[in-house]
Amino acid sequence: GRGAVIDVSSGVSRNPCPMLSLYSGTKAATHRLLTSLHYELREYGVDALSITPFYFVSGMYKRKRGTIQAPMPDRIVQDTLKQIGKWGVCDAYPYWFHAVMGFIASIYYDTPNRLHEVMKRNRARYLAKQEKSSNKEALKKE
Repeated sequence: GRGAVIDVSSGVSRNPCPMLSLYSGTKAATHRLLTSLHYELREYGVDALSITPFYFVSGMYKRKRGTIQAPMPDRIVQDTLKQIGKWGVCDAYPYWFHAVMGFIASIYYDTPNRLHEVMKRNRARYLAKQEKSSNKEALKKE
């Protein structure tokens, strides 16, 4: 038989990601599952591939159009399909810019601390936006 199993994991499955611990942990687990299945299934003609993109335009990362850091989903799909059937490829950053980001994250010693600071700022921005929205709703009710 021939076939493929593709898991859309996440770039955060490869490095610690504070404030996304549960998300990155589950993504790391599915990433490891698929990379292990790659070796079990290839003798049956089934390719197992775990892709680990960072941001791309989706329900989780809403934008009207893609950027170099966060492409549109069709770009991720196109680049992923090119990886199917390559001998020894069981995991990939399908998009070139994400591969660069992953490489930098893997060699920069302070990546988890920097990510933690970014995530704290993101959370503070989100909470401030929620509070502002709640205040507007309260004023409408008065």
